[in-house]
Amino acid sequence: MRTFGWMFSTWLGLIALQALTSPSAPTRVSQLFSGAAAFVNRALDPTVPLIPDLRTAGAASESAGGGFGGAFGGAPAATTTTAQARPGRPIAG
Repeated sequence: MRTFGWMFSTWLGLIALQALTSPSAPTRVSQLFSGAAAFVNRALDPTVPLIPDLRTAGAASESAGGGFGGAFGGAPAATTTTAQARPGRPIAG
């Protein structure tokens, strides 16, 4: 089992070494750091809720049908296909 762990870590190390020494390495590394910084800034921002409030988006979706066929009080969602399924013939989409 130790052999596989050693081989796996060596393989990942070679991938990281290739990524850091390639001609596009500065761009990749800067994108990695900017993405991490954006994630940390968003995580620490007190105006962004940790759990998004889906109640306001859900109310508009339910009044428009919500795509659930009227299961939540809205009208059934309109279908865009005119083909009908038959045994042995799938609907093309």
